[in-house]
Amino acid sequence: MSWKRLGYAILNVALAATALALALKPGGYILSGYRAFREDRAYREAVKPIWPSLVRQAALIIGEGPPDLVVFSDYRCPFCAELDEELGTLGSEYPNLSVGVLFLPLSRHPEATPAAWAAACAEEQGALPRVHRLLFETAEREAPDWSLIVGTAGVPDLSVFRACMESMRPVDRLNAHERLAETLHVVATPTIVYAGGMSIGVPGPAELEALVHELVESGSTSSSGP
Repeated sequence: MSWKRLGYAILNVALAATALALALKPGGYILSGYRAFREDRAYREAVKPIWPSLVRQAALIIGEGPPDLVVFSDYRCPFCAELDEELGTLGSEYPNLSVGVLFLPLSRHPEATPAAWAAACAEEQGALPRVHRLLFETAEREAPDWSLIVGTAGVPDLSVFRACMESMRPVDRLNAHERLAETLHVVATPTIVYAGGMSIGVPGPAELEALVHELVESGSTSSSGP
């Protein structure tokens, strides 16, 4: 072997060793990929036993049939509003998509808990589907009049709604959702949960559509039978 070829061989080995070292270092793509796989698996294992409770406890199901995914949401969270709107758009493209909503008002968001109470009290009268989006749209208001807001959405009996808001009845609903969130270590909104795992925050449009497509397709395949 000539000295020139030997030099190239040594250089290639050095480059390969450097690339491997970079890949294996913390944050490198090999360890990052393995960590992502391990975390995905951990999410799947965490969600699997609790999935029936998530479906059963959903305050609102947007669409027909059991939810393909559920969202821990906060009516004072702008990212939750964004995700809700994007899922609504995807619902028109995927008519079989079904989304469950769970309340997780965060203490750092002013009026988040009263908004969730308003949603729970509207749910008592079967009016949450009409109120849900409106609560996001009025998120910028300070000290809102909840009776006025839900009244514009057509809640049947405002006196019953007001009595609910002054009672402790919404506490059970919110506490149930909070316990589910704690079980999954959910501390941020929005968090998407599906039978195969979890996604924190608002995914990019392509990523969200890919997830919806996969869930809807797998749901239709499983429901169609052999």
